[in-house]
This record gives sequence, C-alpha cells and structure tokens, in this order.
Amino acid sequence: MRLAPTNLALETHMKAIVTALTISLVLSLSAAPLLAQHAPDDGKLAVLVNGLGSYSRTISTKSELAQKFFDQGLRLVYGYYSPEATASFKEGLRHDPDNPMLYWGLALALGPIPNSRFQRLPDDPKEEGRKAIAEARARAAKATPVEQALIETLWVRYDSERYINRDLRDAEYIAAARKTHERFPKDLEAAKVNDEFMLGDELLIAPVDDDQNSRSVYLPMGIWTDLRTNREYKGRQTITVDVQPDAIPLFAKNGALVPLAKGTVLELHYMGLNHSDSNLVMRLPKEKLVFIVDTIPVGTFPGRGFIDIYPLETEQFMERVLKMDWERMIPGHPGQPGDRLGTKKDVEDQLALVRYASDEVKKWAREGKCWEPAEKEVKLDKYESMPGYQAGLPLVVRRYCGLWGRGT
Repeated sequence: MRLAPTNLALETHMKAIVTALTISLVLSLSAAPLLAQHAPDDGKLAVLVNGLGSYSRTISTKSELAQKFFDQGLRLVYGYYSPEATASFKEGLRHDPDNPMLYWGLALALGPIPNSRFQRLPDDPKEEGRKAIAEARARAAKATPVEQALIETLWVRYDSERYINRDLRDAEYIAAARKTHERFPKDLEAAKVNDEFMLGDELLIAPVDDDQNSRSVYLPMGIWTDLRTNREYKGRQTITVDVQPDAIPLFAKNGALVPLAKGTVLELHYMGLNHSDSNLVMRLPKEKLVFIVDTIPVGTFPGRGFIDIYPLETEQFMERVLKMDWERMIPGHPGQPGDRLGTKKDVEDQLALVRYASDEVKKWAREGKCWEPAEKEVKLDKYESMPGYQAGLPLVVRRYCGLWGRGT
C-alpha cells in the first residue's frame, strides 16, 4: 500500500496540522466530563458541548435536539466516553421518548468496550443495556430498514438467554454484524471503514496500491474538496477518484483551516501493521522529526494500547522506523523522564523489550501455562523499574499469550 513515494512529500504546514490535532484532543478530553459533572439542575441529563467533532448519523426523529444529542452520544461512545455517551442518549430520549435509535445508542454505550473486557468487568451488571435494546426492539416498527437491522444486530450481544456462553454470544454478534454489513455495505455503523484515514475531523487520506488507477472513497457528512483537483463533493456518499502518479487522494472538509507553507514538507508513511491497521508515521525531512502515535513509547513500559497490537508486525514496523532518516520523535504520550522527545535509541530499546517479552512468554505458552498462570506469574525483572511496568505487564503478557498460546 502506498501513501506517498519515498521522494514525494505533501507540501503541508506541519505546525498547522499538529495544532489542529492538539486542539481537537484537548477539547475532547476537557469538554466531555462537562456532560456528567456540569449538567444544570433543571432536569436535563446532559448538555451539548462544542469541540467534540462533526460526525453525524441522521435518525428517524422530528426533534432537532434529539438528533443533536444522538450525534453527540455516538461521538462520545466511539471515543470510549461511555458514561457521558449514556447521558447524551438519555437526554435525547427526553426530547423524543419513543425513538428506537436513541435506545439503540443507549444500549451501545452501556455495552462492553475493550478496556472493560481486559479489566474483566462484567458486561452488563444491572442489565440496563439489555433493557435499552429491548426498548429499541419494541419500537423498531418506527425505524428505517437499516435502523431495524442495527437494532437486531445489537440485540444479539445482549441475548444471554439464547447464547448463555459469552464467547459464543460474541461470535454470534460478529456473525450478525457481518450479515448486516452485507445488506448495507455503505453504512458506517454496519461496517467499519478501515482503508481511509482521518487527520482530526477535517482531513481525509485515501491510500492507494502501486498498481491502482482509481479507487472508491467514502466521504463523511459535509462538503469535501479534493486538494489535488479543487473539485467539491457532498459528503455521505462513496465517490470514485483517479489515482495520480505524484499525489494520493487527499480531501479537506470545507471550512477547515489548512494553511500551506512553501519549503515545509510533511511526509505521510504507512509502515505496516502496528498498534492498529491505520497508524501513520509523519516525517518532516528538513527538520529530521517524526511523529508516531502510541506504537513506540518513549522511556515507558508499553501500556493499554499493547493489548490490540500486532506483535510480530510491530517488530517489523520498528525496524522500518529505524531505517528512516530522522533524529527526534514526537511520541503519542509524553516521553520519560521530563516529557522529552524520543530518539532512535528509544526505538531500539522498545524493540529489545518486546522481543524479550515475546521470548519469555513463549516459554510459558509452550508449557501450556497461558492464560493462567502466566498472566499472574510472568515477570520481566530487567524492566521492573521502568515507568508503567506494573500496570502494563499483565497486558503485555496477555497479548503474547494470545500470540503464542492461541495463535492470535
């Protein structure tokens, strides 16, 4: 997959993009708690907060406020702000009490997330999620066909009477989601689009393979401009664009501030699977600076992000990063000690750490000791003094138990 040829850079002002990303993150982190902590004393369960993004999904409602709280709830639940998302959906129900999709959103927010599963918390301890999706089903006649399909799909996740075993229930839920995706392949709630990348809320990148002459691109809500051709497109549709030999498809949402600066170049590199299937390495060749999100900690032990990492591919990813021409690295989280930037020595240290952890856990897996007792007993003593060791060790062991014990 190609994001940009090695000798090609997107002439974009790095500071503008980093500033935009930082502002977006700060607004999300600071504004979301306002929903739960600063709701007014007039019966409202949530307030609308600016700065949480622009994603929207039109539902069958005549209430403008119900729609706004539904959209806000979706943005929050996809950012793992589950309590705040719950409050938003409940506030939406105050404005449209019989809307099935608001109950669907409430059930989505009350359901399990990766962090709750890995902390071994119960999925639905008070059965509030099950009650919410049951309410959605009871009102499904008012929903559109795709909404009805989404409601029935989510019901499988809560159908503990039919699927008593949680693992079986998860498998059936995945199977139901696939069927819904087959029926509605262009619907973002029916299927995750995983071959496009967003920089903040206002820049969209569509990678291409070396032999592609064209590709389809799904544009979210809004008006989007192809920065290669200056052609405008309405959002919420899939378009087909030509692949140019010297530029990848890059779209900006109208109203976005994307200043360009002569002489400043930003390269976007797809280096293979790592923390996810969509992480990019940003490099400023002149400044010899790279920006890497979450995959390579600086001076700290790997944390929660490691649980969904691609272990062997991540080693290859780090090797490729080391071969790039750079001197300083901006990490996804502040480097230790002293919020410092990273160096190639930090990448080498992390590569050595994950290889050592992999080898150690493999021994336990070959003895049939994964998951238990490996998760409780494996120690990586040489990294014991590293910041984040105590919290991160169980997650690292669990991921390598999955690799060497289960082949996943």
